[in-house]
Amino acid sequence: MIFEAVTTTFFGALSLKAYLSKSGVGNDSKKLNKIFTLSGLNVKDGKQTLTTQLMKKRNYDWGSEYRYRIPLGRSFEDYVYKQKVIEAGVNTRSVKIQIKDLRGLKLDRDIITNIKNLYTKKLTDRKEIELSYDGMLIIRIYNDPLPTKVSFSEGEGWKIVFGAIRDRNSLIMHDFENIPHLCLGGATRYGKSNLINCIINALLRQQPDNVSLHLIDLKGGVELCDYERIRQTESIA
Repeated sequence: MIFEAVTTTFFGALSLKAYLSKSGVGNDSKKLNKIFTLSGLNVKDGKQTLTTQLMKKRNYDWGSEYRYRIPLGRSFEDYVYKQKVIEAGVNTRSVKIQIKDLRGLKLDRDIITNIKNLYTKKLTDRKEIELSYDGMLIIRIYNDPLPTKVSFSEGEGWKIVFGAIRDRNSLIMHDFENIPHLCLGGATRYGKSNLINCIINALLRQQPDNVSLHLIDLKGGVELCDYERIRQTESIA
């Protein structure tokens, strides 16, 4: 029974991979080349076409990074202007089944149905892209979009969690023991006050006996008033 389930999974995966390869689904490199051509990012020079030339590709857990040589007559801003076009093209029937996706499948009589459901889920997933330039055009394609909600994480010791880096799994940590000063800026409603509250709460929970707070509340007291009566607050204005 186990042998039958394993072989069914194996040949089902091979069939799925063959189908995806045949239909061109999941091949972001080919899609990008097609998008560059159809969106006018390649350059006509007489009878010759100067293309956006792929120089290097690297795969990561979070997705793939492509590095391109931009043709003469095009600038990085041309690609930024077409970013939505590029992202929409990448998400057209965007499917890439990996071995790690198959690990969670149950080895039972419903294995074929489970593979089909996995394919359907992949078919509806939305990828995000990021463009940058360092002398070459860099296109990062993320398998998953940014999360709409990130759970609060305290950190450890004097280290405070500030966010996630590009792979969207690793965390950015600020260590107040090594760098005691911090300047925080940003536009209205971009989360400055929320981050300040996260910093204060994390320090209070991690170092309750070693924190002293001198608070200046520029919002008339409505933001930091909750800390006025705790023992760690030396003064508040």
